Amino acid sequence: MSTNIDTIGSEALAFVRRALLYFLTAIVVWFVNASVALADGAVIGDSGTDINVVISVRDLDMTELYSRHVDFWWIPGDTVGYFLRALRESDPDFTYTTTFEPDKCMGNFISGMMNVEAEEPECDGGDATFWKFYVDGSPAKCGIDTTFVHHGMLMDFVLVPYPNPNCRVGS
Repeated sequence: MSTNIDTIGSEALAFVRRALLYFLTAIVVWFVNASVALADGAVIGDSGTDINVVISVRDLDMTELYSRHVDFWWIPGDTVGYFLRALRESDPDFTYTTTFEPDKCMGNFISGMMNVEAEEPECDGGDATFWKFYVDGSPAKCGIDTTFVHHGMLMDFVLVPYPNPNCRVGS
């Protein structure tokens, strides 16, 4: 008789353990999804508003590669990085690539736009290039992952030259 009670007790305990494991797994998955949403610039909730953002992309010759007035469903806290991902998903003509350099504490920075990549040439006398990011006509103070989107925002990305930092004079 005690064997049956022990068996029933262990089966009940196993059932409770499985239920607890399932519940804890569901909570972990929810928190991970919430963290990913926050990392993308989203705020949990459904309150938001439709705003207008202007984006332009120009190359070294100041030739306009892309220019659009974009209506964007905005939630407070949305970043330029989130906006760019949303634009790439909704407009097949828009392309960009990013590079993450953890040793520079900058987060993601734009390495290419509209199939034009920034370059860091060998020490052959040429300049390197990078995608400079402007907000409302002024150079951005922060990167795409920490600059918040606002209504009427003018977002410019311009490919600009700079002296190659890997080439030292006299080396």
